[in-house]
Amino acid sequence: MILSDLDHLRNDPMIKFKTEIVEGKSYTIISYMIADKSFWDTPLADETRGITFETDTGKCVSRPFLKFFNVGERADTDPASVARDFVECYEKRDGSMLTPIITKNGNIIFKTKKSFYSDVANSANLSVPEEVKRVSHICLAYYNSTPIWEYTHPDHKIVIDYPPSIRWTLLAVRDNDSGEYFPYETVRALAES
Repeated sequence: MILSDLDHLRNDPMIKFKTEIVEGKSYTIISYMIADKSFWDTPLADETRGITFETDTGKCVSRPFLKFFNVGERADTDPASVARDFVECYEKRDGSMLTPIITKNGNIIFKTKKSFYSDVANSANLSVPEEVKRVSHICLAYYNSTPIWEYTHPDHKIVIDYPPSIRWTLLAVRDNDSGEYFPYETVRALAES
């Protein structure tokens, strides 16, 4: 995927194309702001959860989860379909989704859906454990893939209260070009390495 693949969304009032400068380089972040049900029928709309590109080259450098829906929210998430396709269930801690990039200076910098400079992103970038940086570097530099992290912090509550500790949980890894997700076993091996 490249930046121009999403050009058809530029004038959509439900989408924001935002440019931010990180270490002197420009990045374009594309996020949905609001969306009605019909919006999700637009081609590639489900990619607008903070997908990030180098502005000058158009290269995808951070590819978060596709938009997903609650059980029963759409025809493709009716309870029977979900039950038929259900494989495994894992704890969802209700934290903030963070995805990293490698900057031109070789640093690992995390962003939220909408910004490298949100309160949550700023907090997270001050407390990134070395093992999180290492796994992120491996995914980005060697596999051109985005590790998708859940960041839970007692000062950044979403809905539920957290224990008084910071936690980074690797949720998935997604190829920046194809959008394919790494198999669970690979993600688990990366998280345990």
